[in-house]
Amino acid sequence: MNYLSYVISLIAVYGILTISLNLAVGYTGILSLAQAAFMGIGAYSAAILLTQYGFNFFSTLLVGMAIAGLVSWGLAWATLRLKGDYYVIASFGFQIIIYNIFLNWINLTRGPFGIRQIPPPQAFGFAFLGPVKYTLFTLGFLALCVWIARRVGDGLPARPVRGDGG
Repeated sequence: MNYLSYVISLIAVYGILTISLNLAVGYTGILSLAQAAFMGIGAYSAAILLTQYGFNFFSTLLVGMAIAGLVSWGLAWATLRLKGDYYVIASFGFQIIIYNIFLNWINLTRGPFGIRQIPPPQAFGFAFLGPVKYTLFTLGFLALCVWIARRVGDGLPARPVRGDGG
């Protein structure tokens, strides 16, 4: 059961990442290859706050999202004038830089060993311990992200699709 829960949790996490990519590419038409970098920035921020500073899980979610949002705003500002392939190359370069920072900043991220002893999420005194509870927790976040993305997507104007093949 642990392996199945692990796989389902990974599907949920990658589903959330896919939803963010769909919002960027599907609704705006901007191909960014830095989605995983922003996910990693938020995840490492949350993990560091949880393990080293004793924050609770839900406050680290907000702080991690805020840090990833600020970094993405900085990348957007720096690449504001880039278009097409040049933007794709810049976002891919940013992805590679962040990956190397995660891999080589041993004092902060523990490099290839990763951060260990991350406490389980807790809400209202209920800890999501065990594979089944954690799987349901990740699926709940996936459902929440799908709902939010649908609400955001419904508010955006449809991007015209060219029917001439080009």
